[in-house]
Amino acid sequence: MNVSEITSTLVPVLKPTDTALFAIDRMFESRLFDLPVVDEHGLYIGLVGYEALEELEEGANINECRNDWQTISVRAEDAVLRLLNSLQADQLTVMPIVDEQGLYQYAIQIHDLVVWMAAQSMLSQPGGLITLLINSNNYSLSEIARIAESNNGSIVNLRISAASEPDQMLVHLKFNLVDLTYVMATFERFGYHIVAFHHQSHLDGLYSERYDALMRYLDI
Repeated sequence: MNVSEITSTLVPVLKPTDTALFAIDRMFESRLFDLPVVDEHGLYIGLVGYEALEELEEGANINECRNDWQTISVRAEDAVLRLLNSLQADQLTVMPIVDEQGLYQYAIQIHDLVVWMAAQSMLSQPGGLITLLINSNNYSLSEIARIAESNNGSIVNLRISAASEPDQMLVHLKFNLVDLTYVMATFERFGYHIVAFHHQSHLDGLYSERYDALMRYLDI
């Protein structure tokens, strides 16, 4: 997966001759704390931050704080992981995208990245979710997969996060099955602790039908 897959929203672009007041106004309008600066030839110069602009007089050119600009950028063919690491490491709200010659192409806001990641997440496709609390030394992906397969299902996404206890982990599973009634029963039979789940059980409809039948009987 590369950067070009992320849909970007419009990010204001500054010129070196813009004033600090103008740049700050563009930041407030776009709700960003960093903006790319591009010269008259379309060449990306750097990324100016709000803190650097605060040190200038309102009418001063932003070029006066050029020593504080960051020259960080990525290319459209770069891996998304590089974009994520760069945004996190430098605490940026926007990342400029340049071509091989260093010409400015566009910019990706951190919000764009969040939206893209959400679209790739476990919640974006049909299927049920289960979160297991597991002791770290008992984790076995092969056994978890076997349990899914024994119920004619498969794991389409898996994510691990830290639990409250250092020797435990949370395993978040996305299945290709909408109804996980039997999958959960099998996990519990094998001693797994289910701490959260989301699915559509066929039993919901069964109990609803029986309730409706009972109500009709009582009306009689």
